[in-house]
Order: sequence, then C-alpha cells, then structure tokens
Amino acid sequence: MGRSMSQRKAKAYEDIERLKANRRKDLIKCAAALAAIVVLVTVKLGLETSGILEVGNMAVGAAMMMAGIGLAILGGTSSVDFTRSGNEIRGIQASVGITKQDIKDYEQAKRG
Repeated sequence: MGRSMSQRKAKAYEDIERLKANRRKDLIKCAAALAAIVVLVTVKLGLETSGILEVGNMAVGAAMMMAGIGLAILGGTSSVDFTRSGNEIRGIQASVGITKQDIKDYEQAKRG
C-alpha cells in the first residue's frame, strides 16, 4: 500500500509539473495574442495617419478583421486551456492529498 501510494504521489507531482508548464505556455500565448492585436491596430493607424494607407481601405479593413479574429481565437483557446490546466491541478491535489506547500517543497527539492 505504501509503495503504490508513493508511486501515485510521484506520478501526481510529474503531472502537476507538466500542467504548470502548459499553463505558462498558455499564458504566454494569450498575452502574445493581445499584444499582437494592439500592435496591429497601432501600425494600421500609424500608416493611415502618415498617408501610406488610405483611410477606409476595404482590403486593409478585411485583412485587419481576419487577423483580429484569428488572434482572438488564439487568445481565447489559450485562456480556456489555462483554466482547464488549473482545474486539473486542483483535481489531482484533491485526489492524492497534495497541498500547495507540498508542491513548492517538491519543486525546491528538485532544483537542488
């Protein structure tokens, strides 16, 4: 019983570590999508202000809309995955009986 429980906890720690890495990636993807939207809008406005693009250009508007939709989808799915990973971590903690402090101690011991 003790051996299987320690193997179960070891697997839980590995799963939590993997899920935390996924959460970091998802957070970065979401932030990058939001930043890209801001940059895209700023560049478009700058090009229109400087006269390089004409205001109200239909092709540029369509391209902006497509890029905005794509970036919104990327940011939205990343935020959903971020939340899902957090819920899985909490589920693993509850099922195995691991606290947040146990996870911190494990990560600290693993670093050295």
